[in-house]
Amino acid sequence: MQRTIALSMAPLSVTLLFLIVIHGTIPASAGEATPNVTGKWEGTYDGRGRFGSGPITFHLRQEGNKVIGKQSVVDLIPVWGTEAAASDIVVGEEIRDGEIDGSTLHFYVTTEGVRGQLNFTLTVSGDTMTGTVCGYNCGKLKLKKAAM
Repeated sequence: MQRTIALSMAPLSVTLLFLIVIHGTIPASAGEATPNVTGKWEGTYDGRGRFGSGPITFHLRQEGNKVIGKQSVVDLIPVWGTEAAASDIVVGEEIRDGEIDGSTLHFYVTTEGVRGQLNFTLTVSGDTMTGTVCGYNCGKLKLKKAAM
């Protein structure tokens, strides 16, 4: 009888091994939901000495995997160079191309005074978000969902 059980488990083991080899992971379990980031998020950013640090707030609205909203840091004063050479960097308030993929939120905001944009990549875990904001340099972010 044990031999019969072992043989009947073999096809299942081969199938699971095949899925792991093809996809590189064990299949996700059903019921894992994309987090809902709609609401107000408050926290801090740390520019690691390159563009300062301080409070930051997101006001987000999620529809499916798309995310729109605004962020609160609208000007940065770079701390490199002499004071006379340093100029404000105007940062856009509107979140652009916001998308949540699994637990990862990506979006960018425009900048003036420098070329490019600031790219945000955050990992959502319950009522917290942690991640980076990158332009010419990268900084760290940590936010918590505000109580309603």
